[in-house]
Amino acid sequence: MTLALDTAPPETAPPRRFGARAPLRSSASALAFSGWDVMALVLLAALWAALFLVRYDALPMQLWDESRNANNALEMALHGRWLVPTYLGAPDHWNTKPPLLIWAMAGGLRLGLAPLIALRLPSWLAAAASVGAVWGLLRFEMKDRLAAFAAGVLLLSAVIYIGPHAARTGDYDALESAFLLGYVLCFWKAFEDGRTRWLFAAAVLMVLGVLTKGVAALLPLPGLGLYALTRPVALGGFLKDGRTWAAAALFLFVAGGYYLIREAYDPGYLSATAHNELGGRFLEITEHHRGSWHFYLRTLLQAAEPCAVLAALGLFPLFGRDARRRNLILACGLAAGALLVVLSASRSKMEWYATPLVPLLSLVTGLGLSDALRWLQFERPRWAGTGRAAAAVLLAAGALYGVWYNQTSPSWDAGEFGGPHLRYGEFLGRLRAQRFVLGIGPRLTVLDGGFYNDAGFAAYNPMLKFYAELSATRGLPVTVVHDADDLAPGAAFASCDPPAMAGLGKSHRLQTLLSDQGCALARMGAEKPSQPIGTPSDRQAAEAHRAVRPAEVLAQSR
Repeated sequence: MTLALDTAPPETAPPRRFGARAPLRSSASALAFSGWDVMALVLLAALWAALFLVRYDALPMQLWDESRNANNALEMALHGRWLVPTYLGAPDHWNTKPPLLIWAMAGGLRLGLAPLIALRLPSWLAAAASVGAVWGLLRFEMKDRLAAFAAGVLLLSAVIYIGPHAARTGDYDALESAFLLGYVLCFWKAFEDGRTRWLFAAAVLMVLGVLTKGVAALLPLPGLGLYALTRPVALGGFLKDGRTWAAAALFLFVAGGYYLIREAYDPGYLSATAHNELGGRFLEITEHHRGSWHFYLRTLLQAAEPCAVLAALGLFPLFGRDARRRNLILACGLAAGALLVVLSASRSKMEWYATPLVPLLSLVTGLGLSDALRWLQFERPRWAGTGRAAAAVLLAAGALYGVWYNQTSPSWDAGEFGGPHLRYGEFLGRLRAQRFVLGIGPRLTVLDGGFYNDAGFAAYNPMLKFYAELSATRGLPVTVVHDADDLAPGAAFASCDPPAMAGLGKSHRLQTLLSDQGCALARMGAEKPSQPIGTPSDRQAAEAHRAVRPAEVLAQSR
């Protein structure tokens, strides 16, 4: 028996036209957990590990969102204040998202996990849960081994999903995507089985989604409303059932309750949230993130291949005779369509906003690919072998490309937002381990001019802030200075800011004690003779080179 036959839902007779399906019959082999399932899970687990665990720290902490989340979590872990995330000790209204992700990160830091593991583990686990949900539903609800495995590989092959600002880093999008996928599937299951307990499960997952990324987690609801209208009998039954309204009340009470309690402890929070999540990005172009109406379609085609490219295969089960497969495709497709329409209508366009679309598309595409191969097997048997080989090559190529991308892309931030500035975590860790060999005193001074210098953010470098505060808890207090005039002559100092070091080297003699990929530990010596009047120093040139950007560019980039 071939893999294609073994992994498809068993039927009494092959379909004889496009979209047609013979009546399904029960089959113990389709339900039983077999060696094929073990192999599929092992391969998916290996792919997940290669993407997220192998050389997980090759990508340093990123500017902007990940580093801001990291500081919120560290301050929460060190000082408490679990209800209101803070930055520099003050309530953070730059990051107005509810704190479920921050709670998880703070918990990891309190447990003593390595910094990047503590920050990124929630995203990694969310990716594993999403793959598990897609695989489990297609394998046991649809009884389709091939669709289950293909959907999992497609999800872990989408660069926009596995890359920075999603499942690879400590950002909101992977966790939000997992909860969003979960409540869409629970909604579909409720209408399939006619049981309100699935609506309660959907309500709980919606609460978790809102506590992760606010109103963004609810964007698929219009599509689910349309799906409910296609099932009038089931919809009528739910509307007459008081337990349906109890599930809705549960969602409103818990999700709305957080916002009201937060406002009581943090006055002005609701106003900041309304601007950031409802009016600001939807009605205005922020941070020059503009794009056309097809911005997200183009993003998916460019960064979610091969999943998005093959999504049209979902037409096979959509027009088939298997009502459960058709309904699942319809529910996921309408939810994804509603999300896509709302995102496209927003004036601000950011690539990672499309991340929650990928799990839904992978499920649709996995089902469609399985049905397309079955159609070839029964309608075009001469091409069936070629189709299976092409599918295998495509899935393998997508998986290998995803691994290659994650292992070779050194940083998402580039240009003025990249370089050695991102390496403070690794460098300070090395200095802390070798402090006695290098002769570092009881406190280390770090010179850094930051990424931005304006009235709102003086020498803004949240990565350095995070690692400096963390270092103090691990035996080496750090003092950060932004101007060379604040350095004590003769004292050792560290820096991952080449322009600052170049400027200081022009005016003072420097003894380099350790150098590592743009970062250095040095000792400042005597001052050099001054330059002729009118000749700009390297330090002045470095300061002029720094971009002084308006405060609005520092607005949260979610």
